Amino acid sequence: MRVPAPRDLPALPYAHRLEPFAGEIEREGAYEWLHFDGSVFEDVQGGSSQFSESAFSSAAFHRGRYRRSRFDDVWMHTVRMVGTDLAETTWLDSECTAGVFAGTEIHVSEMHRTVFHQCKFDSVNLRGSTLKGATISPVQLLDLAPALARHVGLTVKGT
Repeated sequence: MRVPAPRDLPALPYAHRLEPFAGEIEREGAYEWLHFDGSVFEDVQGGSSQFSESAFSSAAFHRGRYRRSRFDDVWMHTVRMVGTDLAETTWLDSECTAGVFAGTEIHVSEMHRTVFHQCKFDSVNLRGSTLKGATISPVQLLDLAPALARHVGLTVKGT
């Protein structure tokens, strides 16, 4: 499977429809054709929200809860998710470029046709998540090798 190159905002098929986001993210909210540019969300309770054909540029999410939210055809660029609860979320046809996910809960989530380009994952919990066709670099594989070996029951001994 070939990973598509990252897109710029104007290359999105829905870019001409995007409106600037003004307001707050609310629980069970529906957000379509919105551009979250430079937005900062602190301790937001936005669970069960749906984001469709929207873009996030230089947005920051700190300690919020978005459990059971849905991200359909969402584009993210230089987004920071720190201590954010994204557990049980669904991601479809989305992409994130140059993002940082630190201390983020994404367990028991589903990601289909979702791509992360040049993102940093630090203490991210993906336990029980479904990643269809996950692609990582050789360097990332070497970093993950000990955890993957433990997960499949391999014991690696030195010579």
